[in-house]
Amino acid sequence: MNADYDVVLFNALRVYYFRSTVDEGESAAPQHIRIALKNIMTIIRQTFASNGNELYDRLQWPLFLAGIETDDGFYSDWILSKLPKNRARMALETVIQRQNYFEESLGRLTMHEVRSILFESQCSGSLPGVGHHSFWDTLESF
Repeated sequence: MNADYDVVLFNALRVYYFRSTVDEGESAAPQHIRIALKNIMTIIRQTFASNGNELYDRLQWPLFLAGIETDDGFYSDWILSKLPKNRARMALETVIQRQNYFEESLGRLTMHEVRSILFESQCSGSLPGVGHHSFWDTLESF
């Protein structure tokens, strides 16, 4: 179980790094990012299918990153269904809407833009707070 988490975390970091260094107009993910996304989704789906509740909190950050990177509507809906109704879910919905709306002109949002959406909602108080959560601790440390 810990090895699975390590693989998911490694691949999530690859997606995060890619999103942190992507050019604004870049729309196609390179092969290594598509493979990383596939690895994240495969392991998380298997973990959730096996009722891996002990990893549920730890998988929220990789799940969020998979949600911002996937362009598959089925996966987007599945990921949204697995995120609790908090600012991460609301931010992911916003990112997906913006990426779908601006797909032709802007491509994907950069990690800076994604972080702005996440923390803008935190500061404005328009979305419910989460308290201390490993997902937020990880995000805020970057």
